[in-house]
Amino acid sequence: MSRLTRADAARVREINTELRTVRLAAPSAMSAVLPEVRVLLRGDCAGIHRPKETPTGWAIDLCHFDVEREAGAREFTRLYTQYMCKTRQPVGTAALLRPARTQRNRVMLPVDDMTREVYEQSDVYREVARPSGLGDHQQLRVLICEGSSLLAWFGVLTGAASARDHQVLAALVPAMRERLVFDRRVQDASCKSGALDAVLELLAVPAFVIDDRGAVHEANAAGRALFDASGEVAGSLRDAAARRPCTLDVALTRIRGECGGFIARIRAPPHDVRRRCALAGLRWTLTPRQAEVLACLAEGQANPAIAATLGIALRTVEFHVTALFDRAGVETRSALVASLLALR
Repeated sequence: MSRLTRADAARVREINTELRTVRLAAPSAMSAVLPEVRVLLRGDCAGIHRPKETPTGWAIDLCHFDVEREAGAREFTRLYTQYMCKTRQPVGTAALLRPARTQRNRVMLPVDDMTREVYEQSDVYREVARPSGLGDHQQLRVLICEGSSLLAWFGVLTGAASARDHQVLAALVPAMRERLVFDRRVQDASCKSGALDAVLELLAVPAFVIDDRGAVHEANAAGRALFDASGEVAGSLRDAAARRPCTLDVALTRIRGECGGFIARIRAPPHDVRRRCALAGLRWTLTPRQAEVLACLAEGQANPAIAATLGIALRTVEFHVTALFDRAGVETRSALVASLLALR
């Protein structure tokens, strides 16, 4: 930063501050900073994108470009996305998903890893750069990585990149990397939270969303209560994820899709369920039938299963469940079991 002029340093600080600011219910930070990056670097196009490999080829799961004309940005994005979705080979010699160590987080020009002649013979030049009117421009870019994993391609297309432009782009890399890492964590958490909303709160038993190492990302109310009450939960979840014997009875369900990980359910021993339900019967002044329904709920049974277990109508089960919610002062099955687990 010390090599930048005072004006450049001030602009870089403004952009970095925006990257390190999370604005709720606002457009992507990339949409806000890319126009500033393009102007600061005197480029005709600024962009950031991240490719991903699919069973049928490449795709883009992060894509923002800013061209001086809005229509130009849309056309460039369309051409590039279309190109990436049909290509079978990485662009240039850089491995897109696992860049070489020498190419990570380093500002480079295409001539650093391919000649102009090779670039002009490439599909990306013929199908994207030239049709968009940017074929004669230099590509000043950095492959921003977390470890060996690519977070995004970030840079500008410019008529001629100077030493000053290298320095400015390099000064933007740390904050951009921090933001991309943050956004990836938020994306993962949101994905797992979606699974939680759809599944975990329907489960009365303590349930968690964990990753492949057993780290907890989300939990329902019963899971949070058990986690606070027992020091064995974290270790049992790690053991279950690693397929080792567990102190607690943990059942795993694999989450399919990009999020990965498991839904982990912890089943209480029958004698503990009976003891707690007896205590709840006294504290909440339950009828014998309500205590029986509560015991079935605590074992994770759905209403039809409870009806079959107790030999009563489904409508009667629903009536008793509603009464239990009222007695415990809760609104969900998992919150009811959380209250049961909290009884001492």
